[in-house]
Amino acid sequence: MVCPETVDITEFLWIVLSNLSLTRQRNTVENKQSKISTREAHVFWRMLSDTYTVIDQINNAKSFVHDKDFILYLHKLVEDYEKEAREIEGILNKLSILGPTPNVRSQNVAGNSEINRDKETAKLIFTLMRLKINLLLQTIAEPYINDSLRSFIIGLTKDSLKRYDAFIKYLKAKKWIETPPQYPYTQTYVKDKIGAADIYLIWEHLMQRYNNIRQTQLLSSYTADTELKLLLDTGTNILKKEATDLENKLLYYGVTLPEPYTNIVPTPETTELMEDRYIFNTILMGMWNIITLHGMAIQDVIVNDSIRNYFINLTLDEIDLVGKMYKFGKLRGWVFVPPVYMFSSQ
Repeated sequence: MVCPETVDITEFLWIVLSNLSLTRQRNTVENKQSKISTREAHVFWRMLSDTYTVIDQINNAKSFVHDKDFILYLHKLVEDYEKEAREIEGILNKLSILGPTPNVRSQNVAGNSEINRDKETAKLIFTLMRLKINLLLQTIAEPYINDSLRSFIIGLTKDSLKRYDAFIKYLKAKKWIETPPQYPYTQTYVKDKIGAADIYLIWEHLMQRYNNIRQTQLLSSYTADTELKLLLDTGTNILKKEATDLENKLLYYGVTLPEPYTNIVPTPETTELMEDRYIFNTILMGMWNIITLHGMAIQDVIVNDSIRNYFINLTLDEIDLVGKMYKFGKLRGWVFVPPVYMFSSQ
């Protein structure tokens, strides 16, 4: 099967995954949805504990805030986090997992409002948001058992990334966030500002894409499973498209590109030197690592909003592809299954 030029590559990969012979073992997979792993049990408990902490910190900070607009912003944040907490509480209740101690009710705390400046309060909340994103992305980039729980975490991740991006823009409008070093060597026609870290992160991602492309090409040449080989070859095309986008961004800002690898792939004498299961998991773990790399980039890009949005979209696309690959691997019996915590009623 060849990807038609008129079809988007990501869409084509979805078509490929949807039409593979995945019906075998379907009953086995559906039965496994009643299980949760030890990691999933801990993650949901920790997410609730962390959410309680964030709510407490914001509620305490509100009592010392001067800016009326900021007070309204904090009220909305608390409402969002309280909604998340209720949803996680509902999941823990269904799983019969005892949750952490809940928050006390929000109350006005008497004190000297001069002690904490609004800017310092905003920095604290900014840090809490970053920590929450770290946990969510780390959780997504791990083996799991229950598809519905992972889908819930992906939803929380999307909300957290959107909230974080909006908060950075809010802080910039308030002039409450420090401006990191800017890249000084952009072309004269470039009007937008970009940070030194932004340039490095684009360059780092391009370097990683070059490595990903070469590794996927070589592993594909050793693949015996025709459907896995089709996925890897399609994935290589996606990586090449992403590499081209990153190259264009660096060239736009006048940055020298790293040297790519050759596209020539020697044909091995035999495909028996590597197991398909090992090839699959090597690629899958590489995709997990990329999600973490994307997450670090999102948190470090302050100056240029469009570059940060680019990395957010890149992260969400990668999460979607990892989910599809993982399901393929589960149906093939290739994924590592974490220890089971318990059976749930879901």
